[in-house]
Amino acid sequence: MRKGPANVETDRRDRLHTRTSAAWTGVVAGLVVAVILLVFVVQNTQRARIDFFGAHTSLPLSVALLVAAVAGGLLVLIAGLARTAQLHRTASRRAHALPDTPDSTARQD
Repeated sequence: MRKGPANVETDRRDRLHTRTSAAWTGVVAGLVVAVILLVFVVQNTQRARIDFFGAHTSLPLSVALLVAAVAGGLLVLIAGLARTAQLHRTASRRAHALPDTPDSTARQD
């Protein structure tokens, strides 16, 4: 059986999108982010005084900004997980509250 143009295109697309290619894409993206962070840290080495709820410290500016960014990301993650759990609970309750539909193959006497 001869393959048409659509089948050839599908085969080519399947070969291009593999788990290995996705892994390599992730590795390259991670390396790019790591290089950008390294440049950021090297360029922002001056010390910054941090005062927070009576705690006083002095950190390199890059470290302080990265800690603040990670803390903000964690807060967003926690809020997102809480919302996802809430939606899951609501969907689960609605699914259990729905009446069972009669089976079309069952005989009713």
